[in-house]
Amino acid sequence: MRGNDGNDVTGTDAGRTGDVSGLIQIYDKHKRASEVPLAMDWIKAAYANAIEYTGMPKSLRGGLFAWGVFILIAGAICSYIGVSLMLWDDWFERLAGFVFFAGTVAFVVYMVAFTWRLDIFGPEDAPTLFDRKNRKIYRIARAADTSFKGIFKPWPMVSCEYDWDLAACEHHASINIAGATTANRTHTLKFVIRQSVDDPTVVDSFQLGNGLVLNDSLADGVWEHIRRFMEEDGPALPPGQGLADRTPPQGWWQSLGAVGPFGPNYFKWWRDSFGIMLINHVTLPVSLPLNLLWGTGNWLSYKTARPVVWSPEVQRAVGPVLRHG
Repeated sequence: MRGNDGNDVTGTDAGRTGDVSGLIQIYDKHKRASEVPLAMDWIKAAYANAIEYTGMPKSLRGGLFAWGVFILIAGAICSYIGVSLMLWDDWFERLAGFVFFAGTVAFVVYMVAFTWRLDIFGPEDAPTLFDRKNRKIYRIARAADTSFKGIFKPWPMVSCEYDWDLAACEHHASINIAGATTANRTHTLKFVIRQSVDDPTVVDSFQLGNGLVLNDSLADGVWEHIRRFMEEDGPALPPGQGLADRTPPQGWWQSLGAVGPFGPNYFKWWRDSFGIMLINHVTLPVSLPLNLLWGTGNWLSYKTARPVVWSPEVQRAVGPVLRHG
């Protein structure tokens, strides 16, 4: 096994069920998890004996840029409050204003730099390739240093190679609280890599796909497709399912359409998703600026993206692409 992209993971397979928060189950490679295998439009390319998953859904790119803009606006308001306090006559208010201002500036600088950096001048994708012929998993990822100094340093691309037999797939879930009465459950598929056959220490991990769209049955279906492909010579794509569309948006207008309804498919959204469009227009003062910022971030993300190419060794191992999105 080679490769580590900086994930901070510890523990062993032997104790993970009780020790890891949010772990629902560790899948068995020799037991069916679902009767319906799923690709979720995450597979970007098919080879003779390998499938390649995209790591960056087109619709999510630019979202962190938009979030960074909102943080910047909120930070400007909070900074103004801090400066106003520093103009008061009482020394305590001046001190409190200075502390509040300095803390706000430090927080905003970090969060804006961090969120924008994840979207802009990053890799065009973070793919994962499952190779059943050689029983390997290959990944290309960015080694992100999230410390305050690290966000201003280079983030190199890292190529990782793992033995399939040392990888275990886990289904995790977490509860996200939105408001006083609303709670959402987010599901993720996480692959953990052991040190060796005899040493179950986890040395690396990575998440597959977009956890925001998964639930219990969908997570089981995605894993089941990978399991059948790797263990039972299953098809590259489940019957009736296609490859991910990885064609980059051609300009800002298409990027706007990639992240929401306000774009080239505006009228199609009305035909296919009337309820969603109605909500978007009722909340237009919020939804339109959000979509504009997100679309702009999406455009910048693709405009500044760095190309990602598999190494010659990986290309020789999996052979030529038979189909791609």
